[in-house]
Amino acid sequence: MCGDNELMRAKDENALLGLSTYLSSEYFDMDESNLKARMSYEKVKFIVENHLKWRRIKVYDEAKTFINYEETHSPQYKGFLINHSKKKAVDLANYFTRSMYNMKISTSDWPNSKTLEILSAIDPIPVLSETGGGTGMALFDGMTADTTKELTADWCGDLLQIVDELPEGFEVIDCCFAECWTKADFCYELYRTNADGLLLKNKAGDLFEVTKMNVFGKRGSIANIKVELTEDKIRFSSVLH
Repeated sequence: MCGDNELMRAKDENALLGLSTYLSSEYFDMDESNLKARMSYEKVKFIVENHLKWRRIKVYDEAKTFINYEETHSPQYKGFLINHSKKKAVDLANYFTRSMYNMKISTSDWPNSKTLEILSAIDPIPVLSETGGGTGMALFDGMTADTTKELTADWCGDLLQIVDELPEGFEVIDCCFAECWTKADFCYELYRTNADGLLLKNKAGDLFEVTKMNVFGKRGSIANIKVELTEDKIRFSSVLH
């Protein structure tokens, strides 16, 4: 079900159109009389009517050819992601440096299975343009204090492009999306801790900081990460400032 709370968070028509790509009348389990009593009645009506207008096309094979998928499995994170509608831009190299972590994948080649580490980052485009609230799930367990969660869905419906050079008149914005525990593990591998056992986030010796969003969408308190070592495990725990 898509509840009133989710619908009330939809900022504008672009967000409602995004919801209409996958929500139909069956998601709103209300008869007509009850539905009209809901605060979100007009939004529900808009979604249901537009759901019927979408024409679905398959682009997977064409997309693989266009990006040469056999050789290119990931963007290079260089240049700029620009928003023509808002005249804003994200420096992709800077974004990747601040948001990257090691994705650990276990191979199934038993008995010679092993764990692979792939340098990764949350793709900023789905977060900036989302309509369905998926970012909240990705950051459910917490996020780095640098994470710009307030930008979630802010570019929904806008015209985006990746370019090599920053066009004149575009503002480079602060942008970072990083889940706290995967990033903590990454920082521990690179920078370890200070003398008090608190996790560092860079070579300069700055402390790693995390936070969570509360049920009202507001940032909670800032915490550091305490690292405790046992014989076979590394234990992370948050410590409030």
